[in-house]
Amino acid sequence: MANISLKGIKKVYPNGITAVQNLDLEIEDKEFVVFVGPSGCGKSTALRMIAGLEEVTEGALFIGNNLSNDIEPIDRDIAMVFQNFVMYPDMTVYQNIAHGLKVKKISSEEIHKRVTEAAEILGIEQLLDSMPSSLSGGQQQRVAMGRALVKQPKVFLMDEPLSNLETKLRVKMRLELAKVHKKLQTTVIYVTHDFEEAMALGTRLVVMKEGIIQQVDSPLNLYTKPKNKFVAEFIGAPAMNFIEARVTSSDKGVELLIGNQSIQLSKSKEKTLIEKGYLNKQIIVGIRPVNIHISEVFIEASKNSVLTATVEATEVMGSEAYLYLTIDYHVEITAKVDIRALPNEGETIKIGLDLNKIQFFDKYTEESIS
Repeated sequence: MANISLKGIKKVYPNGITAVQNLDLEIEDKEFVVFVGPSGCGKSTALRMIAGLEEVTEGALFIGNNLSNDIEPIDRDIAMVFQNFVMYPDMTVYQNIAHGLKVKKISSEEIHKRVTEAAEILGIEQLLDSMPSSLSGGQQQRVAMGRALVKQPKVFLMDEPLSNLETKLRVKMRLELAKVHKKLQTTVIYVTHDFEEAMALGTRLVVMKEGIIQQVDSPLNLYTKPKNKFVAEFIGAPAMNFIEARVTSSDKGVELLIGNQSIQLSKSKEKTLIEKGYLNKQIIVGIRPVNIHISEVFIEASKNSVLTATVEATEVMGSEAYLYLTIDYHVEITAKVDIRALPNEGETIKIGLDLNKIQFFDKYTEESIS
C-alpha cells in the first residue's frame, strides 16, 4: 500500500478557471480519507489528478515516494470506482471482475484466486455466474468494487460510488465499504458531497470550498471544533444556527445581546471573547439545533441562557421534531427537540441554549474565534 503526498497542487483549465488551488495534504498508508464539499468545490478534480485523469498544473504529487505528476494512469498502481458502474452486458459477473486481469496477461490460476477472494470479501460468491441484467443496483456496485479489489492496487480512489443508489441501500453499502477497508487495511481516497456519508466512512475528512481546503480533521472535530462558519454550516443536519450578537458587559459579567434580549456567558466563554478583543463588538454565535432546548427542567436550570421565541412552524420527524423559531421577529433559528409536549405554531415559548456548546465566529472573516 502507499501514502499520498500533495504539495502545492493547483489545477487551472485552459479557459482560465481555477478548480483547485494550493492543495497541501499528507495521506498516510491505510487511511480512509474523504474529500467532501458542495458541487464544484474541486473534490473530484483533486481525485482525478491523483488518478492521472487530470493534469496537474502546478505542484508535486507523490504516490509512495514516487513523483507521479507525469506517470500514466495505468502505471500508478491505483484502482478507481466511479459513480456510474458500467459493466460488460454480455459477460458474467466473474468475467466482468476478471477482465482487467486478463488484459494484463495474468495467469488463469491467479485470476481465479483473486476473483474468488474478492467475491468472498464482498459477499457476491453466489452471483459469479449471473449476468449484469439480473443484478440490483447494490449488487452491481459490489461487482464494480470487485473489479477494483482484484487489481490489488496501492490506492483505491472512489468518486461518489454510492450516489446513484437509493437511501436505504446507500446506508447498507457504507457499512460494507467500512468492513472492506477494515479487512484489507488499504489506502482509500473517497469523494462525496454527502456529509453524513463522509462522517460515517472517513478516518479524516478534507472539507473543500471553491477549490480550497477549509479544514482537514476527524469527523468529531469537524462537528465540535469547526475552523470557520462554512465548515460549521456544512457539517451537520439541520445546519448550525448562526445568530448575530453584540458582546456587552454589565455588573453581571459578559453578555450577548441578541435583538432586544440577552444571555449571560460562562467565565470560560467570556474570557475567550475578552482576550480576543471582541468586547463591544458584533460577532456571529453558532449553535446546533440539538443544543436548543424547550424542556422546563433545562430552562429552570439554565436561566442565564433563556430567550423568548415564537414558533413559526413545526416538522415532526419520527421521534423528533424541528421547530422553526423567530427571536424578536427577525432572528430565525431551528431547534431539534423531542416530540413530547410540542408547542403550537404561533405560540411564544422559552428556549434555553446550551452555553457549553455555543461557538463564536468573527463577523467579517467568518473564522472561528475560539
